[in-house]
Amino acid sequence: MLIEGIDYLIRLTGGLGSKVKGFVCEDADGHYNIYVNKDHTREQQMQTIRHELEHIENADMESSTPADQLENKRH
Repeated sequence: MLIEGIDYLIRLTGGLGSKVKGFVCEDADGHYNIYVNKDHTREQQMQTIRHELEHIENADMESSTPADQLENKRH
């Protein structure tokens, strides 16, 4: 899934614990950084990337809706 006109980087990272699949945040340059748990399976990592791309596509980071409500909407 690509989002036209949006810059994002995917980063595999450790130290997230087994329950955290990943998260997305915007850096100072306006690029989105998707952090994905490197200890999860490749299949789970791909699902996490798709999930985080949905957050970007739906502009969830700019929303005033609480994060737990946004997560419930995306699941």
